[in-house]
Amino acid sequence: MDLRLLGPVELWTEGKPIRVGPPKQRAVLAALAYSVGQPVPVSVLIERVWCDSPPAEARTSIQAYVTRLRRLTGPERPIDIARAGDGYQLNLPWPDVDVNRARRLAQQARSSLEAGDHGEASRLSQDAINLWRGEPLAGVTGTWADRVRAGLLGEHLSLLAVHARALLDLDRKHDAVVVLTEAVAEHPGAEQLTGQLMVALQRCGQAVEALAAYRRLHRHLADHLGVEPGPELRRLHQALLRPKPDPGRPLPPAADAAGHVDEITEEMRGLIRCCHRQGSIADEHRARLRRSLEHCLAAAAQAARLLA
Repeated sequence: MDLRLLGPVELWTEGKPIRVGPPKQRAVLAALAYSVGQPVPVSVLIERVWCDSPPAEARTSIQAYVTRLRRLTGPERPIDIARAGDGYQLNLPWPDVDVNRARRLAQQARSSLEAGDHGEASRLSQDAINLWRGEPLAGVTGTWADRVRAGLLGEHLSLLAVHARALLDLDRKHDAVVVLTEAVAEHPGAEQLTGQLMVALQRCGQAVEALAAYRRLHRHLADHLGVEPGPELRRLHQALLRPKPDPGRPLPPAADAAGHVDEITEEMRGLIRCCHRQGSIADEHRARLRRSLEHCLAAAAQAARLLA
């Protein structure tokens, strides 16, 4: 039997999906599956299914849902949901619930990473990632489901970071860029993933794209939380703005570099003139100017080093 919570709540047996039933019945199954092998009091089930506004007949409804769930797989192989004190207990092998399989794989991946076995860490973390099918407990509403979802999404972010680190340690930087670009698009406020993406892009020779990734995160955090990226990410950003010169890289003709500096200087002068009028410029425009100035300063510094 395969109970899936890392996406829409689903029940599979012998490779085939089983219709779980209406949303509340699905919620009861999710509540029992999340605590598989442990007794769940009826009062807790009611809270998980209806939050703070249960109907008067909530206990009777729970009993009816449990009876129907037991019969989902037919009379010959009923689902083992046993009475346990004033509640119920779903008796299934622990790995039959995808959350448990994903957690075990994630822990094994971390252990492999710490042991220096980056290939095994990459494989195990990828296996865990493959178990995710979308938003956890999709279709189950309520405070309990939201709380569980938030916790599971945090675990997912940590898992993605482990996988990305394994790829980077294996020098699979291009694979890391692909994985992290998708992850950051899905989680635009994830600082650790953005930092890893910046490192991967820089290693691929895409410093401009790495700086752009930082700007997107900075804008997202400012717009949604009113905060800046943490100190570690800011240090990484500053390091990208001051890249170490590559002794093996040929210098461009001095005239070309000088022209590049002149262009940047003129652009900066225009932006600075606008900034002097910032009292009449909307906040979003000032932020855009600051970002443009950062980019110009980085390019100017690089051009100046080429001329040195």
